[in-house]
Amino acid sequence: MGKLSVEAINAFLKQKGILQKEIAEELGYDPSYLSIILSGKRNMPQNIFEYIMARIGLNPKNYSGAATAEDIIAIDLSSELKFLLRQNNKENIEKAEEIIAKLERTSYFSGVARQVLLGHKATIANHREQYEKMLNYTLEGLGITKSSSCKECGDTVFDEDKIETYDLTLQEIKLVNQLAVARANIECEESQKTPLERSSDVLEKLEKSMKVNPYHDEDKAVIHMITLYNLTKSLALQKKCEKGIQLCDEGIELAKRFRNSHFEPLFMFNKAYMLLYLGQKQDGESLLRKTYAIFDATGRHNELNIAKEFINKEFDEYNDMN
Repeated sequence: MGKLSVEAINAFLKQKGILQKEIAEELGYDPSYLSIILSGKRNMPQNIFEYIMARIGLNPKNYSGAATAEDIIAIDLSSELKFLLRQNNKENIEKAEEIIAKLERTSYFSGVARQVLLGHKATIANHREQYEKMLNYTLEGLGITKSSSCKECGDTVFDEDKIETYDLTLQEIKLVNQLAVARANIECEESQKTPLERSSDVLEKLEKSMKVNPYHDEDKAVIHMITLYNLTKSLALQKKCEKGIQLCDEGIELAKRFRNSHFEPLFMFNKAYMLLYLGQKQDGESLLRKTYAIFDATGRHNELNIAKEFINKEFDEYNDMN
């Protein structure tokens, strides 16, 4: 095929939960024809390859050669590592760290697989509040693939001031979000801007670049929501509320359009905080109660407690709100 191996493509489809039958129906092909192609018995036409790449959220330009066995292993392990790190407790973080260390001792990872592992290492560094390490992991990941090269200058070293000029994959957009989180927690004597301002600059450029290329893919929508959430949180902490509220509304609309119940209350909370800060108590309190109710009804009690703790710290009068 000269691109990504059929084994790797099937591994990606399995990870995303996308059935061969779905792809066949969407392209208007007989499922048995697509099955022959994805078994490697027949060369894959360019239009099918590009469509599948778009469905699984990968940039075809990343794959000038076949994926290695290590790439496929990394894909399979990605879900396990995400599960462990999502729990955000010491035991699971240490377990994830052990898995990554073992992988790096026994295998060589390159391309997207290396980016995935560096993303997980950045997540661990974030949990441990090791923000310099987190920044280094993200910058290393963003410098790996040719898709990160600058269209204008051809530079292969990632420059966060030129985000709009890059052709970023979904994995790279995730890394840019992690880079912004790291920036928000690192003082820089060479810059006149605060860490939060530097973080916002990165996220605003990223968010604008995502709007330039319209999409209808759920995976891309989730990454856009992550970017919007991080940006609105940063703006809220800087008290840039009018702009933050506008972006929260965009995030809420995006979450509703893609029926994403995870991000909608997060945008609602950020908006509620900014409304309260602006003195719009009635609207802010109403939205805050709705947000608390959603967290409680969906069993997101840890997020509920964090939200309440933050609001109580900022506004004394809401200590007893349920």
